Amino acid sequence: MLLRTHILSAPGVAVADGFWLYALRVESPKGELIYVGMTGSNDLRNSKSAFRRFWWHLDPHPPKSKTYSVFRDSPDFADIDPWQCGEIRMVAVGPIYPVTNNRDEFGGNRKQMLAMEGQLINDLDAAGYNVVNKINGTGALDDSLWQQVRAEFALHFPKLANPIH
Repeated sequence: MLLRTHILSAPGVAVADGFWLYALRVESPKGELIYVGMTGSNDLRNSKSAFRRFWWHLDPHPPKSKTYSVFRDSPDFADIDPWQCGEIRMVAVGPIYPVTNNRDEFGGNRKQMLAMEGQLINDLDAAGYNVVNKINGTGALDDSLWQQVRAEFALHFPKLANPIH
């Protein structure tokens, strides 16, 4: 058995709970696959960190049975073992909104995150990236905020640097 050292690191802010938008880039045996997601679900307690969300995607048995795991639940990854992949990288922007206990604020933030998630999926797909997921009905987008978020993703997805018409 060939032993190797692997370095795992994350900036401290990556463990901060809140609303994050992310793209999971997987070098799979099928080529590069990209899954776009967000943290923050239907209840106030679940705006988790990007770091935790990254692990839940890789873990075949995440701690919450309702937590979506791309390797467990996505048909595009059905026959791919994460351990067969090259690099698995999460590009995460956030926290875009902090954790809140106010239900109305949470709902508004979640709607905005869903709109940005849908727009990121559309923009990456239009730029030629192999995005494996789609969402329907994204709602109104805060364009000023979106442009800031999109610019952060463009640093890691060079084809996003060109405006999409």
